[in-house]
Amino acid sequence: MERWVARGGSIRLRCVHDVPSHLLDKVVFLRHGTKIFQYIRNRKPPYRNFTTPGAVLNIALATENSIILQNLEFAASGGYSCEVSLDTPIYTKASTEKQLTVFQASPPYRLPEPVHYLRRDP
Repeated sequence: MERWVARGGSIRLRCVHDVPSHLLDKVVFLRHGTKIFQYIRNRKPPYRNFTTPGAVLNIALATENSIILQNLEFAASGGYSCEVSLDTPIYTKASTEKQLTVFQASPPYRLPEPVHYLRRDP
């Protein structure tokens, strides 16, 4: 995951795991330990979107392993993680939390035009 994203930008969060899809029961994305997205296999619809402060979660582009947060604001800064759960045997594994910082991009800097001096000999 990128660590820095410009305000108004977007980011894809991925939950990387090696669980075969037929054993995968649930994937939960969290921000500071609070659910922001949940995938549950065999549920119709399989996705559940929660409020994400300072961001819009694009549910149309969500998968069981990744989500896209768009229109990021400063409030979206913080720690993100995911949890993967198996149905049989019952098992849940949490990822480590990764920090995201939303920053204000500054406008491009333009160098001032060069100043030309005329030198006159006395």
